[in-house]
Amino acid sequence: MKREILGRRQLGWTVQEIKRVARTSDLVLVVYVHGWQNDASTLPARRREIHCLLEHLADADAGKRRIFGVYVAWRGKSVPA
Repeated sequence: MKREILGRRQLGWTVQEIKRVARTSDLVLVVYVHGWQNDASTLPARRREIHCLLEHLADADAGKRRIFGVYVAWRGKSVPA
């Protein structure tokens, strides 16, 4: 299942889903956090790269574990350089 988390209220769903998956199978949790000079606007450009990474990890693991990816966005551009 692919789902995008767009706000804080959906954070609870993400945590619950990670816990649910971890209870039912071995889990590999991949967390991607963009750089400090970016913000969530980079997601459309990075989406395919992140999906490819997750697909390669799943293929390399041969389905032994569930691969769960989380993209963490924050207001990096708001921090003065």
